[in-house]
Amino acid sequence: MDKVTILFHRNMQFKNGEYGDKLLIVLNTPQDNEPYLCCKTTSKQKYGINKDGCCSNKNIFVLGEGYDWFTKRTYVQFHELYEIEKTGL
Repeated sequence: MDKVTILFHRNMQFKNGEYGDKLLIVLNTPQDNEPYLCCKTTSKQKYGINKDGCCSNKNIFVLGEGYDWFTKRTYVQFHELYEIEKTGL
């Protein structure tokens, strides 16, 4: 798996301890024993952002509805990154 791969993670444990299904975007192509570095996405608007594109002050990138294969407006959340071991996939 390479960077920019979109990964569907079933029953992922979030940093707040809750579990749920989540779309993640892989940010790197790990070498040797390095983990995958991923950011999560959401279609739930909770950031007060009304434009597509980069919102660097909130570490969010907004993909408009219908971008690539995202059917809903999607918020890529760079403020909360996850490490996933290669063996965990």
